[in-house]
Amino acid sequence: MHISRWGSLVLRAILVLAISLAPFACLADVVIPVPNGDFSNAANNGTLTGTLLSPNYNALVGAGPWRAHGQGLAGLLFSPNTNISGGVATFSNLIDISLPVLSNFAEIYNTNVGATFDQSLFYVVTADFTSTTFLADASVLSDAGVGIGLMANGSNVASTFTASPALVVLTVGTDHRSGTISMLYDATAADQGDQIGIRLFVGEPVGLLDVSVLGNISFDNVTLTSVPEPGTFGLATVGLLGLVWQYRRQARRAACLVQAQ
Repeated sequence: MHISRWGSLVLRAILVLAISLAPFACLADVVIPVPNGDFSNAANNGTLTGTLLSPNYNALVGAGPWRAHGQGLAGLLFSPNTNISGGVATFSNLIDISLPVLSNFAEIYNTNVGATFDQSLFYVVTADFTSTTFLADASVLSDAGVGIGLMANGSNVASTFTASPALVVLTVGTDHRSGTISMLYDATAADQGDQIGIRLFVGEPVGLLDVSVLGNISFDNVTLTSVPEPGTFGLATVGLLGLVWQYRRQARRAACLVQAQ
């Protein structure tokens, strides 16, 4: 889908506004509860692993609702381990991937969060992440194939790798080990009425870095929000002001850090 420069700016503004105003429960936005989105339900705890000769798996973790899917290459690559416990979903055993033809991939997903797509709405999916390895910047995550996505009736419709960069916000905290990843999705007529699903993944076969560079990766606080499409120029203007405000705040923060040094 081609998105003009102006269109990208407006869409990104909506994403930034939806994220920044979430704590204030904006009446125009609707928070869609994600079953066990904080991974606190002990019934969903468990670990799935593959073996060298049988590396692939796809099953419920514990009693669900989250499932885990991993794949490797028999006799050559183990699949990553997936674990849900202690309020986080963790991927480990992230073995080096040096060739695009070799697959070492895992995801935790829920094909039905209890809501359906409405083509008149945008959807913002967000998750917090933590890495056991130092992250110089956000690009390390994307290069290593780490991200989130949405599903419609069990099929992938969007991810942080297929979406336009204007629709993705990925930040790394000051500890350089944790952060937040968010994606905006504009539902289509083809999605209308389809069950909404969410996926969290590592080792997506894109980028240049080995996924093992990141060590273990954990996700938590998975949220989903529906946002009305802007029907007036006024909403777009408010969104743009929100985007400008965010950039100005980042600039002021950077200036303060320089002065502190």
